[in-house]
Amino acid sequence: MRIRTSVLAFLAVFAFSAVAASTASAKRVWTVNGVTLPTGTTKSLTVIKNSPATLKAGTEEIECKTIKLKTGNTIENVLVEGKGPTGRDTGTTEFSECKNVKKAGCVVTVPILVNSPTSLVENTAGTKIYDLFRPEGRTELKPAEVTAKGEPASKEAEEKLSKYTTIKQTGAGCVAATTVEGDGVAAEIKPTEGEEVKHKFVFPCPPISPVNMWNGVKEVSLKLKAFGVKAEECISEIEVELTTKEKFGVK
Repeated sequence: MRIRTSVLAFLAVFAFSAVAASTASAKRVWTVNGVTLPTGTTKSLTVIKNSPATLKAGTEEIECKTIKLKTGNTIENVLVEGKGPTGRDTGTTEFSECKNVKKAGCVVTVPILVNSPTSLVENTAGTKIYDLFRPEGRTELKPAEVTAKGEPASKEAEEKLSKYTTIKQTGAGCVAATTVEGDGVAAEIKPTEGEEVKHKFVFPCPPISPVNMWNGVKEVSLKLKAFGVKAEECISEIEVELTTKEKFGVK
């Protein structure tokens, strides 16, 4: 009897652990002071410091030295599609002190404003957590829109890029305006898990891709275009904190 009870207890613990692991890898959430941020509650973010942001696209390279989060940049956990809470950010990012690195005669109009809500996603192993910046109004890909390898399942899905912002320039021989569009740009959150007062966001070159979506769509390839060609956004470090100076993190 004791043996049977022990076996059942072991199986119960194993089953619970498996479910817990599956849940953790499927949906990532924001925490504040050791507690999952309740749905309906928001916390405001601010940038402490940053390295230059660079957009590389063909023969064009736009560099911006200053990055600020405008009023309304918040983290929150929201209930989506009945799958429980998942982490999100909202707000507007302002890029200034911008120049065309490759064409000194081109003057970039500033500030460049980007409305880009985000969602927490992860890599295939589930060991790294990313903040996925998506164009305003863009929702996560659904399983029917991608193949098993995360590639667009149809021409319509492949061409489904949305606008991030417009970059304008003045000067002889310069591209007067270009639309920056895509389906997502991911930043690694450091530290990956656990809470700190400050966190770093890193947009490496080449960019992070593919990613696993919170809704179970795996290895989704991310695309970004500017000046009519493939583009990369590179920022080696953005350091952020809550305006309340509380400890926060992801899990």
